Amino acid sequence: MNYISTDLNSISAGRFDVYIKVIDFLKVHPFFGELIESSYINTQPHNFLLNKFLQFGVLGSFPVAVLYISLWVKTLYSIIIRKDNNLSLYLLLFMLIVSMFEYTYPFGPLTTVSLTWFMYGRYLKSSL
Repeated sequence: MNYISTDLNSISAGRFDVYIKVIDFLKVHPFFGELIESSYINTQPHNFLLNKFLQFGVLGSFPVAVLYISLWVKTLYSIIIRKDNNLSLYLLLFMLIVSMFEYTYPFGPLTTVSLTWFMYGRYLKSSL
């Protein structure tokens, strides 16, 4: 109700400006992020990958980024190409979409994601 529909930052509740600040900070400190230099950003970026890149840089967050991207690829491949209609894939896809707007997903908070990870593990075991 109080958002300006033509302003992307207003629609995103101020998150878009934070994303721009994080990208600008990473242009200067790409490899180690805040591990070497404290950032001037006073809030967390609400995006999983941007948050990890800010905290640990590209080098520090590389293993997590590879896992995260491989989850996207495997989930989309299984749903779109293989036409697999397993519920755990859709739950995982939902968590991955949420992770674009909330930095704790898809790996936490554990109480909300644990059932999805359990079901995904069962799916992986049954698909071998």
